[in-house]
Amino acid sequence: MKDRKYFAFFASFFDAIDECPLECQRDIYRAIALYGIRHEEMPLTGVAKAIFISLKPVLDNGWKQYNNGNKGGAPTGNKNAAKENPKTTQKQPNNNPKTTKEKIENKKETIEDTTVSMSSPDDAQGAYSIDFDNLMHYFNSKMQTKAIATITKMTPKRKNAVNARMVEYGKEAIQTVIDNAADSTFLNGGGDNGFVASFDWIFRPNNFPKVLEGNYANHTRQKKTYNGSGSTPEERMNHAAELIMRLSQEGVESDDDDDVQIESHSELT
Repeated sequence: MKDRKYFAFFASFFDAIDECPLECQRDIYRAIALYGIRHEEMPLTGVAKAIFISLKPVLDNGWKQYNNGNKGGAPTGNKNAAKENPKTTQKQPNNNPKTTKEKIENKKETIEDTTVSMSSPDDAQGAYSIDFDNLMHYFNSKMQTKAIATITKMTPKRKNAVNARMVEYGKEAIQTVIDNAADSTFLNGGGDNGFVASFDWIFRPNNFPKVLEGNYANHTRQKKTYNGSGSTPEERMNHAAELIMRLSQEGVESDDDDDVQIESHSELT
């Protein structure tokens, strides 16, 4: 098969790849270029392979159109074919006329739908799938009384982000992260700078594992207390004085006086 000099790279490709970790993005871009120009598949694993599989149908469609154009002429009924054989070619009826704008919109929807569908055959759980409507309902129910805003639509970019995180961390991690974000005081504006997270922020490749691992959880700080008797400085001073007096009355040797002073100092601090 002859190499192509160029191929179509869509904005939806960039949106899907942009949701992946930086270390995977280079391999994905190279795999797309290699397949788009030479029709050769590059070995990939994990997230990179999942993204490439979702984009491959669009690339295959491009190759199909390219090959049809190299078969030596336009199909019967095409205007170019009519010029070569005007006697035998008849104008074909247009049973489903569509405007140029409709054709562009249909093509755009096809690309976006293809990009959303992801799977990772190498993973032990097989192809992933998720009900985005249920996901949005669960997220909104958890954030109903929180500062984090609810969402009204699962856009293709959001679906790509969720799928990418699911391939990396598993399906159960999605619910765990939503729960952790809802319970976090910091992510709901309780920090010093009043920062409030969002759905898109939570599912970014650098933020998702932090929320998953509990980096923004509400940690209870234990107040340091004195181990000896008393809770005020005056009571601790009295306790130390009593200790020194008792040891002195028991006839502590002079060599032991240093130990007494050290112990007394530790009581005061």
